[in-house]
Amino acid sequence: VTMADMDGNETFDPECLGTSTAVREERIGDGEMLYVHGCGGGGASTIVLRGANEYMLDEMDRALHDSLCVVKRMLESSTLVC
Repeated sequence: VTMADMDGNETFDPECLGTSTAVREERIGDGEMLYVHGCGGGGASTIVLRGANEYMLDEMDRALHDSLCVVKRMLESSTLVC
C-alpha cells in the first residue's frame, strides 16, 4: 500500500488517522524510538513503515513481526527474562 498519488505526491485521508495525547522520540543506544502515548480507541492499531526500497521494507516488516511475537509470548507467559 502506498500513500502516493498518481503524480507522486504523498496524500492520505485524514479520516484514517487516530488521536493521541503525546508523541515522543527518544534516543535508545544508537537509534531513535518513536513513542505514541494516550491513543484513543483500543480495537486495533496501524503501524506505517517507510523505507528507501523494498528490501528495507521487507527487513523492517520481519523485524516488526519478530518484535510483536516477543511481546505476545511475554504477555501470554507473564514473564520477562533480563
